[in-house]
Amino acid sequence: MSKATKIPASEWEIMEVLWGQSPLSAAEILERMGAATSWSVKTVRAFLGRLQRKKVVSRRKIHGTYVFDPAVRRGDCLRLESQSFIDRFFQGNSVSLIAHLLEEDRLDTADVQRLRGLLEQRKGRDAGVPRSTGVPPVSRMGVSPMQPQSADKTSISQPDADETATPRVGHGQDARATRRTS
Repeated sequence: MSKATKIPASEWEIMEVLWGQSPLSAAEILERMGAATSWSVKTVRAFLGRLQRKKVVSRRKIHGTYVFDPAVRRGDCLRLESQSFIDRFFQGNSVSLIAHLLEEDRLDTADVQRLRGLLEQRKGRDAGVPRSTGVPPVSRMGVSPMQPQSADKTSISQPDADETATPRVGHGQDARATRRTS
């Protein structure tokens, strides 16, 4: 996936399904998206075609049916999308994003406590002394915000076999109810 390639919200929803379980056919993807969508199988196929052209999904035939697999890891896509968001709205400053969330009361007490733990963890790591804070390093979206980034933030690597089957953790359930239909 190149720097210019973006995954719009509608395509991201399909990717979330595939990251949760694959391979899946277009009909199986639609079924897993649930009643919150008014899409048809034809719409899902159109989005899958776009994702395939972007080399974000791969397609193969099993028993006469085309099935799709993610060709990129969720964490890599999330890192790219997060950086793009921070660059666009916060001039590349992650602290400004966190400050905004705090100022807008978008973080509850548990979120603030988790941030404190992560900061302490980072402080210990930066000092070369590992510290255990009791706070798991996995965020609500299932991706550790403390994962090291590659030097090239725009490169997306191929998933390991076990990474594509990682179940979703919390993220995306509420977003489906308010999504735009395309």
